[in-house]
Amino acid sequence: EAFFGGMRQSIAAAGGPAVDSTDFMQLQGEMSRTLTGTEGGSFSIKSGTFVVRGFGTGVYHVIGDNMGVLAENAVAFGAGLECMHALAPAVALSNDEALDGYIAGWNVGNPSDIRAYQAANYAFHFHGVTASAGIDADGFVDFFTNFRKTVAAAGGPATDSKDFMRTYGAVRQNVSGYTLETGAFVVPGFGSGTYHAYARDGLVELEEAVAFAAGVECLSSVPAESLPVSGTPHQAPVVDVGSNTTGGDAAMERLQRYLSAWGLGDASAIHTEVTPSYRFFFAGFTPTDGVSTSGFEAFFGGMRQ
Repeated sequence: EAFFGGMRQSIAAAGGPAVDSTDFMQLQGEMSRTLTGTEGGSFSIKSGTFVVRGFGTGVYHVIGDNMGVLAENAVAFGAGLECMHALAPAVALSNDEALDGYIAGWNVGNPSDIRAYQAANYAFHFHGVTASAGIDADGFVDFFTNFRKTVAAAGGPATDSKDFMRTYGAVRQNVSGYTLETGAFVVPGFGSGTYHAYARDGLVELEEAVAFAAGVECLSSVPAESLPVSGTPHQAPVVDVGSNTTGGDAAMERLQRYLSAWGLGDASAIHTEVTPSYRFFFAGFTPTDGVSTSGFEAFFGGMRQ
């Protein structure tokens, strides 16, 4: 442990992950095998390539049995072969992996972990907290460090707490190259609200968050030890968007009419605003493939009952 602590300090000083980052190393090209020894006992081996972003790359193998890990050997690549560590992230991630890592960084409150999954064009908007232009990737770590001080002073988690935020009721969906995630967040002792984030090409490009209004917000008063752990996002089916479709003001107006109809509980008004390919998904209520346009009004009537 003393060796590893010193190594982490040396790696951070050389441009690698900060000493408190929980995104220290990524493993790629892994292989595993169980072998039988000459005396009849067996052991297992795993090997592959490791990447410590901003520091170095190499190969490793670890050997173990049912009692634990027996040994690890690692060798760094020589000069001219270590280009992988300059990538950010060091290896191509899926959108789901990017969102998983990004949200995990928020959960533990580590800005270095969150920053590792942000795209170059990333922006963070917290309505009522950040300026209208939001916080970009380069300014995020400084913003978050100061934000944690503000949260702690207001009764939220201490600046060194690793239990900063919980997320609940998250739903994730793939739409035309993007993966969108929407959910609720709770910062114990400070506040709660809703957020959405989206990733493309393995990096998070944007997050927006809105705090619940006074009179609705009650979750932050629940002691942290009484809150459930963060939930796993519900994966909704893929939505296909045609090449001839457009977003913008007209689309926003239709979305607003659709949501207003939900507020009224008017199935016919909801139905008016949907496309022929519309699907409605409500985890725990609808079938896994959702409810279609033709079946929506009947489903909605039954749900209201």
